[in-house]
This record gives sequence, structure tokens and C-alpha cells, in this order.
Amino acid sequence: MRVLVALLAACCLVGACRTMPDLSATKGPAPKAQNGLGSCPDGLPSHAGLTDFGAYIGTWQANHYRIPQTSSYAIALESGHVGVQCSAKNYVVEEDFTLTFQVPGGRALQFALTDLPADSLQIYDHTHPACRSLQYQSQAIATQLGNDDQPGLVDITLRSPSRGYNLSAVSMVELRVASALGDDSRPC
Repeated sequence: MRVLVALLAACCLVGACRTMPDLSATKGPAPKAQNGLGSCPDGLPSHAGLTDFGAYIGTWQANHYRIPQTSSYAIALESGHVGVQCSAKNYVVEEDFTLTFQVPGGRALQFALTDLPADSLQIYDHTHPACRSLQYQSQAIATQLGNDDQPGLVDITLRSPSRGYNLSAVSMVELRVASALGDDSRPC
């Protein structure tokens, strides 16, 4: 009986470990790139305005739980983690969601859309062999980011863990400030 209980406990432990996010691939803070984007500083105060994508990093951090000893933040209900990049003015202009489980494309898109303001309007939705790309526009983002994103454009990219895009198995969601209205030329 004890052997059976021990075996059951070991199976539960293995199952619990399988449901935890894989943080081994989490990168440390990235240096500022030539385009002015890079790691986001810690310890800045909150500002009025947006609280998710496009927010001042102090406000964004006040609304997200940081995973200890990483540069990533937890997604609600342990669904994965998100890494962020900031503009030179410390606004969140890139978010990379890595989901713990593969989810249908519609569910993955919900992760992205919950980080955009309510006034966001879809510009396009294209499926490519390696990804699905969408673009949204928001006046609230344009107002908040000013010169960092005057038209308020955001590109969303959904990716599957395989080389090809699988609508029923998405595990990565990327949000980025877009460069041009309707421009879908960025490769997957």
C-alpha cells in the first residue's frame, strides 16, 4: 500500500512539474538596441494612463507580477510568462508572451487583445505559412506614446512551436509598435 501511495505521489509531482512554465529559456535584460528599444528599468513610479501595452514601465510593473530572478512577468493563472521591451522614454512598446500550453489561435489572440486599449480597431488579419499577423490601431496608444508611435499602430504575431503556423496550437504571442499602417512585410 505504501508503494502505491508513493507511486501516486511521484506521478502527481511529475504532473505538477509538467504544468509549470519553462523558464529555462528566459533571457536576462537585453541591452538597448540601435532603434532605442531595450530592457526596461526597474523602480520607476507609476504614471497616469495605460496600464498594459503602451504604458509607462513603472505603471506596467505595478500591474504585473515579476517572476523572481528573471526579466519576465507572470501571465494570469500561471498561463506562461511575458517579456517586455521599452522605448528610450521607458514606455512598453514590445511584449512577448510565451504560453505554458498550446492554445487555439483565438485564445492566443485574446491574450494580446486584453493588453490593448478598448478603442483599438483591427486593420488587417493575415495568415502566413509560419505565423498569423494582425495589426490594430488605437488613439489611446497614439496619445500615450507620442513620437514613439504617432499613429497608434500595434502589430500582433501569433506563432506555433513548430516551423509552420498551426491555428489550433499557438504558444507565442508578440505585440510590437508597428512601423506603417497596413504594412505586413515583416517576415514571420
